[in-house]
Amino acid sequence: MKDEDRIVVALAALLHDIGKFEQRSMSKMKRHQILGSEFANTYLPNFGSNIKERVSRIISDHHNNKSDDILTKIVMKADALSASERLRVYEDTQEDGKDTTYYDVQRRLSSVFNPKYYYLIQPITLDPIPQPKADYASSVDEYKSAWDGFVHDVKLLESITMPYTYIESLLYIMKKHLLFIPSAPAYESVPTISLYEHLRLTMAIALSLYDYCFIDNNLDVNRLEHKKKLMLIYGDIGGIQRFIYTIAPKGAAKALRARSFFLNMVSDAIAKYIVNRLQLSSANIIFSAGGNFEILAPLTQCWQIEEIEKDIMKFLLSRFDGRLYITIAHTELEDNELDRTDRVEFTPAKRIGEIIEEKKRKPFFTNISIDYEKLFGPLERRSKVCHVCDSETDEDEDEEGVVKCTICKAIEGIAKPLASASYIVEISTSTNRNRLYEWDDERFYSRGLYLDRLGLCYVLIKDDNALKAVLRSISEDDRLTIYSINRLDAIDKMINAVREVNTNQDHNSNTNPKPIDCVLGYKLIANVTPLKNNDIKTFDEIAYESRGDKLVGVIRMDVDNLGRFFINTTTLSEYSTKSTLLSLFFDGYISTICKKYPDVYTIYSGGDDLFIIAPWDKTVDLAKEIREKFTYYTAGYDNPALTISAGLLFTDPRLPIHVFAEVSRQMLEKAKHNADKHYNEKNKINVFGYVVKWDIYNDLLDIYSKLKELVEEGKLSRSFITNMLHVWMTSKTNDESLGVLRYRLKYIVGKAVASTNNEDSKQSIIEYIDKKGIGSFINYLGLPLKLVELATRSGV
Repeated sequence: MKDEDRIVVALAALLHDIGKFEQRSMSKMKRHQILGSEFANTYLPNFGSNIKERVSRIISDHHNNKSDDILTKIVMKADALSASERLRVYEDTQEDGKDTTYYDVQRRLSSVFNPKYYYLIQPITLDPIPQPKADYASSVDEYKSAWDGFVHDVKLLESITMPYTYIESLLYIMKKHLLFIPSAPAYESVPTISLYEHLRLTMAIALSLYDYCFIDNNLDVNRLEHKKKLMLIYGDIGGIQRFIYTIAPKGAAKALRARSFFLNMVSDAIAKYIVNRLQLSSANIIFSAGGNFEILAPLTQCWQIEEIEKDIMKFLLSRFDGRLYITIAHTELEDNELDRTDRVEFTPAKRIGEIIEEKKRKPFFTNISIDYEKLFGPLERRSKVCHVCDSETDEDEDEEGVVKCTICKAIEGIAKPLASASYIVEISTSTNRNRLYEWDDERFYSRGLYLDRLGLCYVLIKDDNALKAVLRSISEDDRLTIYSINRLDAIDKMINAVREVNTNQDHNSNTNPKPIDCVLGYKLIANVTPLKNNDIKTFDEIAYESRGDKLVGVIRMDVDNLGRFFINTTTLSEYSTKSTLLSLFFDGYISTICKKYPDVYTIYSGGDDLFIIAPWDKTVDLAKEIREKFTYYTAGYDNPALTISAGLLFTDPRLPIHVFAEVSRQMLEKAKHNADKHYNEKNKINVFGYVVKWDIYNDLLDIYSKLKELVEEGKLSRSFITNMLHVWMTSKTNDESLGVLRYRLKYIVGKAVASTNNEDSKQSIIEYIDKKGIGSFINYLGLPLKLVELATRSGV
């Protein structure tokens, strides 16, 4: 009975406000509770018993304060904690069965980055990137189109027979269609909370409240009145930068993206392992990116946290020999901290951050009592050293005489498949890892990553045929999640693959095998990779595609003042909406931007930062476009809540990757901290050590483009650029006045264009350089001059 009750609570909480979406698509009004109840009755599969009927009843009753049903009370409490967004009680705004809060003009979702701008009512698409508009008014037709698309995808799930599988699949569909739908009613002046996030968080809270109230095999509704019922778990994986970037230069390009992807899978697997141990849902994972995650859980499970941390540390020690470690902390949550209507300054996130920082000072302290010999005893002497990461190993040399440890072999094995994979299959299994070899099939570029102690395996799948091959080989006891990569409309393809495998199994067997009941979802991954002859290009090959000097460009970018942005958050739903929308840009939209540029390699993009390698001249414009698209997406045209800074490095492709990473990181830090401490005074880019504001950088690129064009057309000599740069740098070194510098530069310009035959051309050159380079931007003139030198260098 407990399992069935939890299913009912989860579904009712997840769908309790779905009627708001349909309500706005109708010309005639019905109460959203009734519409939501009808939706559940119409579209939920028949899971047996009376689950559908119970879910429908709770949805219709979730604003009835007089209800004495315990599960309804849990959903109502979760709804209240998820978002304190209602300005008035619904019962006070209802007459004759209608919501008088409805207006003919429908609100759009206000941007959490700038509430003066609004997103169109639409599903998530990767192209074009959504840009909030000033017009807040939507229409019934706009909502109707969005609602019909949502219902179409929901119908695709009707063949799923397992409730938890259905719920997890439904979460992905709801994220796709409801992320840009406002949760707040029409009369709310600034509807900044996504309906998807409100429903997801309500489900996460409801499951946690149910478990908190379930004591001694009974539900105690009085426990809902306790001030502290929930906790926030925070995890931080350490050693990531060193693990990814401290590798040998030879072959680094081929393994680098795979190492970053591998770490993301480990982080996601750990977060999923925790919610599975606590018997919660993926909805309880509030945030997971960049080696960090946050999980909402019932306070009654706090006794498990230390044991879970030890088990995860055992896994990391056994697989990574201390190169990776984890710090986990939790903090109790009071009801008023969830809605934070009083804007308490000491937030749970700040509190847990202090605990994490303290624990990170002694990362292996948790494990001392577990495996003392592993940590401090004599190291096991191994015969060889991995040529990639310098760790000791017993692995033999490969055909090229290169020694690679087990982990580096596994990572290199997924590098090439990752570049062209269509699916990721996540298998929750206790099966022996040797079964992975069944899926290592060159025809399909399938590769497996087995995370043994976490009970998870990830298999990269090239296409639909490879997906079917893997599905045929799994055990009936394995639980699957199929993710399409960067495709939000592939659910029908995944369902067809599962149906075909099931049908063939039924025909080829005398028994009726257990149906393969899969969670169907998607992963957005910044996975732009330059290929040559179906293999990943080396850094030398990337540099060769550069104009002029054959260098690689390294872009490091990071969002400014993120902590300040999240402090100004009033509810957990708003916090989650901010996290999801920010991750969507770095996980999804970065690929959309980078695909337009040849030979771009997205090493990492997620959370709030990115690392990209490309031909140096491509990075000059790419950094500019990423910043522009980020500004559009966050509506940062005026009074931006978020800005982004960058470090742009041009370097020899033969340098070790850890040098790339460290120097570009330092350049990014200088861009962030080279200014005064005013709130918006980061928002800069560092190129050649020159830290400039983005609007100035854009103007400097115009100067660079114009001067490069003049040199390439023969109207200016390359020596002119060299002389200008020499005079400018000498003047800066000698601290000459701007007047003296301007005079000297004008002399060089006049002398250089004197030989130009066309008087109009001569005059336009003088006027342009005088106005732009020597006029407004004389302090930064070295930047475009150096770019021209690189771009026009020949014979390299």
